[in-house]
Amino acid sequence: MLGLRLVSSVATMLVATMLGLRSTDEVALTGPKVELRKFARRFSSSVKVNGDIDVRRFVSAGEEFSHAVERFGDFTRRGVVDARKNLKRVEKAAGGRVVSMQVLLRDELRRGSRHPNGGPARSTGAEALLWSRLSVSFWVEIFKEHLRGKTSLPDATRSGFERSLARYLDRFSRAAFAAGLRQSTPDWEEVRRHTHLGCENGQCSDETLAAELKAFVREVEPVLDRMARLQKQDLIQDTAMWRLAFGVATQCDSSIFETAPANFPCYDMASSLLGDFHADGEVNLFDLSLQIRMLFGGIDKAESYMLISNTALWAYESQSECSRRRDRQMTASIIKSWAVTCPESLSSCYYDCNDEPACLVSLEPVHEATLEQGSWWSVPLLPTPWSRTSCPMA
Repeated sequence: MLGLRLVSSVATMLVATMLGLRSTDEVALTGPKVELRKFARRFSSSVKVNGDIDVRRFVSAGEEFSHAVERFGDFTRRGVVDARKNLKRVEKAAGGRVVSMQVLLRDELRRGSRHPNGGPARSTGAEALLWSRLSVSFWVEIFKEHLRGKTSLPDATRSGFERSLARYLDRFSRAAFAAGLRQSTPDWEEVRRHTHLGCENGQCSDETLAAELKAFVREVEPVLDRMARLQKQDLIQDTAMWRLAFGVATQCDSSIFETAPANFPCYDMASSLLGDFHADGEVNLFDLSLQIRMLFGGIDKAESYMLISNTALWAYESQSECSRRRDRQMTASIIKSWAVTCPESLSSCYYDCNDEPACLVSLEPVHEATLEQGSWWSVPLLPTPWSRTSCPMA
């Protein structure tokens, strides 16, 4: 147990645990207790009423939590150092004036902090915010893994790493983490001795430990989920808007549908007749123009400009509208918006009177190429000698 010194009563407790018995006993504890519930409340308080994240409160909670994690043992040292560096970078990016996470991400976008392939660019405040979230998520996943089956700390740490940080690291970094994990990670009893986790008044039990871990996960995980949605929304939504504006995608396409659940209808936010912050029932170049000006022209708080009364023409008020509309389309018949008298015999294409393949043409945009700057699409022109289509253009 890595030099762990236990009183005789704890040795008895360990034997009882191996036999599958419920154990509660006194442990040789050192230092003050780490109050996970207190840190959970601090993280939870960073969520604002409108669903945004108070960056300063999150940074403060993260710094306090890093001090607590440091007491888990030497195996946390490198992670704690990196977490503190990232929190300092977030604090520097905010500049002491920005509180809103959404505003911070938009400021970062204006500075070119978005990677061409998506996500935040390296060495930016946006990247530091991503790593700050993942460092907390790492511990949430460790605690969840233990709660699933009383997993040992090394096994729970390995699983927590795979579920949080691993997907953002290269093969070398993952291998280095695995090697360090095998050499230095203690078990829960060692951590308990330094932190008093699962202990009350010197009495320690697995049930109390589970209750503390569960309370932390319950309060902190929704905060991290909200941060992840905001990061995806602000760092990916600009790409989605370009695709929507040029007709390459629709709002109900999976690539758009999953990016910003909370603000799903808000792609439609400008009108050719009424101007900015007036919905007109479709996402087009007017909406794209407004978004570009919001990102790069100094408009920070769009929610204060978009009135509920100006959203009446939204085609989709929520993501559930997509499934309901698909159901209606499957059951409803197509109503023609034109009247044509078809000749008794046809030798050529004539409106919708001839269903031969030669009389059908697709105007769907065609993918031409993918470059570093993005994708190129083209709209096929009508074949000669066609001059018009027999259905209205949307």
